[in-house]
Amino acid sequence: MTFCAVRVAPFTKSLMSTSRPPPMLSSPALLNWRVARPRLNVSLISLFDTTQQYIVAEATPTTSLVPNSCRNSGDEALRLCGTCIPRADGVCGYTLRSKECEISPDVEEPIEEAVSEELPVILVQDLATDSRFHSRPYCSPGNFGRFYAAVPIRSPRGINIGVLCVTNTVPGANCDETHSNILRGLSKTIMGHLENSRLKNVQKRNMRMNLSLQTS
Repeated sequence: MTFCAVRVAPFTKSLMSTSRPPPMLSSPALLNWRVARPRLNVSLISLFDTTQQYIVAEATPTTSLVPNSCRNSGDEALRLCGTCIPRADGVCGYTLRSKECEISPDVEEPIEEAVSEELPVILVQDLATDSRFHSRPYCSPGNFGRFYAAVPIRSPRGINIGVLCVTNTVPGANCDETHSNILRGLSKTIMGHLENSRLKNVQKRNMRMNLSLQTS
């Protein structure tokens, strides 16, 4: 995965011009989602620590589906990739804590631990009017997202470590179980990529240690 360098807003033109989506955002599943929901305008991958949300990847409708390809002049700028925001200011922190599918505005905040085997899909038709989110800084009218759909990124140990979300500046979208399953599949692909990268790093570290012992 090609991560953007994480920083705090404001955005810089140089970073936006060099931002790249990771390879898994160029998968056939995302293409299927784009065909099914052409009005969706931003896809984001975020990872979390105890206080911050780190937006490490972004894709727009004009982002190339070819991994690591150069951006064209007509491509939309990647506005959020490489930024971090407080968990409490965004919406994805709610998705990170979710454990039930299709949580409604009337249900209280879910607990931190994820227990369901199936990844929950969170749908919000309008962030600006939803009672859970309308007062948050990034959910007011005029911001980049009104409609929001998201799924947690879950580790093999069952811990939610990140969130994949798609947004649109126009509220409301007809998303069915097919769309939800596409998001779930993408989330699992992302987690698989992260896990493979971790194992490769462990293997490289072990090889370096063995070489050091052999030459000492």
